[in-house]
Amino acid sequence: MIDLTDIIVDGQTVGYTWNKETGNRVLVVVDDSIDVLVQATPNNGHQYGIKPIGLSFPNSNESRGLGFFTLPKPNDKRQTAIIAEAIRKWLTPFLAEGCRCQLLVDFYYGEGFDNTQDSGTYFVKHWQSLSIQSEIAYISLGGLDSVSQDNSDPLKSFRKSEIEEYYTQYGNLPPKLKKWLGIEEHPLDSLWNDSKEWFSRKPDFGSINFSPLIHDFPRDWKYSDLGVKDKINTSYRRTVQDALGIARTPDNWWKSVESIEKIHESLKRLCGQCFCGQTDNPGNSSYHISTGAAYLLVLMAYYRVHGNVSAVTSSILNWENYPLIKSPVFPLQSRRIARSSCKALYDVLFELFSSTDSDVESTFFEDEGRILKIQFSHDIGTELSKVMTEKMHGFIHDRGSDSSESQNQVLDPPAAGHVRSALVNLMGHLAISQVGFMAPGVIYLKGNTLIIASSESL
Repeated sequence: MIDLTDIIVDGQTVGYTWNKETGNRVLVVVDDSIDVLVQATPNNGHQYGIKPIGLSFPNSNESRGLGFFTLPKPNDKRQTAIIAEAIRKWLTPFLAEGCRCQLLVDFYYGEGFDNTQDSGTYFVKHWQSLSIQSEIAYISLGGLDSVSQDNSDPLKSFRKSEIEEYYTQYGNLPPKLKKWLGIEEHPLDSLWNDSKEWFSRKPDFGSINFSPLIHDFPRDWKYSDLGVKDKINTSYRRTVQDALGIARTPDNWWKSVESIEKIHESLKRLCGQCFCGQTDNPGNSSYHISTGAAYLLVLMAYYRVHGNVSAVTSSILNWENYPLIKSPVFPLQSRRIARSSCKALYDVLFELFSSTDSDVESTFFEDEGRILKIQFSHDIGTELSKVMTEKMHGFIHDRGSDSSESQNQVLDPPAAGHVRSALVNLMGHLAISQVGFMAPGVIYLKGNTLIIASSESL
């Protein structure tokens, strides 16, 4: 949990706050259950959603500050004024910097509901009367998507239970809430949201909605008279490219069933119902990042930096000749750790492509797909060796401490533009396994070449 500072008024703690030096977004949560921040788990549904916000919002590069303030009882004018003034004083420096400020206010919706007696709407009316530049939405245990505000437009409302459940499953905030907060969604979160139903359906060759994104790749497509080849080169290809966030991949990759099948199997190790980061179903989620899936991450990261994938695809004419492309790099992990591991590898690739002065000369597979190599135009390993030696020296000495802060450093999301913190984060994730420790693959940089390889041959 982040370090929180108590806000005390007249000897009473009315809130907890956090801030950092950079960022442009500030969030205030006003709720009568903020004590959950100092508890291990929520005691009841009213406390849902609060701690996930405290654990997730600070991870965004855009986040500048986060405050939790006690919601006064309904119609308590004095306490409402005290809390509102405490929030205003805390927000003032951020507003002066031009930060975007938002409020999430608890709203009761349930049996015997009467919004004239609701603490949230009463507080919001008072806050709006102060004319402080801010955006407002509600969080509630109930099921409303918006709350009417007299004669003004309704305000958005987010369900506490959905926030809690989504965080429990995926270790992040729900996409709708992140969108309202203006937090840029990680490209992998977008992929997982788009692919959540992939590889879970059986084929229906007679259906007009036939989708190739099923569990077992139908090799008899090439014998079909249903125009499946056209489907592959249009619907299937477009769906995959859109989900990966890539405008176009080489045409030759999609000209043979054998090549497409390798892409298909690599996708199953990155997303959809077979990927261990997508579902906890032990009978259907046995795959994690393979060398083929790692290459898909290379494509995603490179495209995000350069807007094309030409430099990382020119040496891979198609996927036909790589039978070992399913070889695992990461071990089997829980859903949350598996997702975090994928992001750790993606972040390293993104930082290498965007933070170094070296261009990618070529990317290719060796040993029938068991080894993936990315060659840069000049040596980047020597400089990174220096910064990693410095980073790991302090890190290794910190491991002598049993403090939770020291133990958690290895899984902290990296700050933007910091290759070494991204690398340390990746190292920690490679060590975690559901069946033991350490990974069946290796990821290392030597001179001008990044190597991602599996020690297992399928």
